[in-house]
Amino acid sequence: MALLWKGYQTLLKKHPVKTQVCSAATLMMLGDVISQQVVENRGFKHHDWPRSGRMAFIGLIYIGPCITLWYRALDYLVHGTSKTTALKKMLLDQIICAPTILGGFLTFMGVLSGLSSEQIANKFKKDYKDVLITNYYIWPAVQVANFYFVPLNHRANAHGRVGMQKGSGCNIREQQKEKEVLSTARPMEKIDGDGQQGSRVMMKGRGDRKGWRRCCPNNL
Repeated sequence: MALLWKGYQTLLKKHPVKTQVCSAATLMMLGDVISQQVVENRGFKHHDWPRSGRMAFIGLIYIGPCITLWYRALDYLVHGTSKTTALKKMLLDQIICAPTILGGFLTFMGVLSGLSSEQIANKFKKDYKDVLITNYYIWPAVQVANFYFVPLNHRANAHGRVGMQKGSGCNIREQQKEKEVLSTARPMEKIDGDGQQGSRVMMKGRGDRKGWRRCCPNNL
């Protein structure tokens, strides 16, 4: 482990931008692997490797370069190492970088997932606001610490590690919400339009069709 860390430090000194970009791609892929294996319990047999590959690809061509170069630009624009300087960098980061990066990420994911422009626009309208609000709950405090305590060449790596943990935590909460939904639902048997029997659940207190949710065995 010590040799690996020493080798990483050497690469970071010789090729700081390239090394941080590759680190971002690796951390994004690793975060997705952890999410699928630990949170979603897929097992490697059912692991969605194309999804992990998309995360690594986005980290390599988009998130990694943007974050790495943005941190360098902030150091050029805002000089100093004080707490006030860290606070100024955090404000610029959250006002300028965060909304832009998140918007680009949602768009890239939509394109790589094969969605149409209309589907991407609908997903953007549906998810962007919630994702941005969640970002503001977590990242301001993290970024103040990142800008104050962490050296420039390690900031993108620190950002990636926190992002990996944040992503896994969000997936855990989503899994818990799904379990709560299923635990409050009444199973009912219905015949699908194609003549096949499917299992459906209806939410308590909702008698109309909008309260129905299709539950396939693979999703339970």
